[in-house]
Amino acid sequence: MSLGKGADAYLDVGQDFSIGYTRHDGELVTLHLEERFSFRVTEPDAAVVLTEG
Repeated sequence: MSLGKGADAYLDVGQDFSIGYTRHDGELVTLHLEERFSFRVTEPDAAVVLTEG
């Protein structure tokens, strides 16, 4: 997915997705989900500095 005017930035989501085991007891199994994403800026003008105030 490209973000910004003229594809100044790219967001890649869902390249790696996994389900992991955390723990279990007599009644409950706890799993966790992990997903990798990356954000790549191809033009310096695509980034904006946010400041408080």
